[in-house]
Amino acid sequence: MQRSFAILALTDVVLLIGTAVLGMYGAHAPSDEAAWTQAYLRHFAAAVVAMLFTCFVHVLAFTYFVVFSRMAGDAVAVAGGMRETFDAIVGLKRRAIRWLVLGFGAMLLTGITGVITSRTPFANGVPFHLAAAWLAVAANAMALFGEYGLIRQNAAITERLFAALPRP
Repeated sequence: MQRSFAILALTDVVLLIGTAVLGMYGAHAPSDEAAWTQAYLRHFAAAVVAMLFTCFVHVLAFTYFVVFSRMAGDAVAVAGGMRETFDAIVGLKRRAIRWLVLGFGAMLLTGITGVITSRTPFANGVPFHLAAAWLAVAANAMALFGEYGLIRQNAAITERLFAALPRP
């Protein structure tokens, strides 16, 4: 999971950066309406894909923790003891939720400012949307890095937990 998540996270950050760059190009497109509309539609399509992919990667990480906390709970119920190990895994899941909220929140802010900006082309809202977009790139990069670290910690804890289980 660590390697797969790293690839997905890196792909997501590249996609977010590409979407922001497309938006910057669109904001500085020629002043004729056809060129602006074409640039806007490219940016809009990339933004929708980027938001969906970002949500997918964060939800995938969270699902990983939900599944492993359930497996750890079952392992503790079967083997008895090891409650602190289960609590550590549940703690990682709670921390993953915080990273997920950071990533989703930044994407939501960017999406809302994008909708507001799209209603008034060439308006003063473009710099705010651009700032929100770069904030979303940074926040999601940080959140994905944090989730990756939690996945690594979870893997180590899970290995110790399953190594301590009795063999049939």
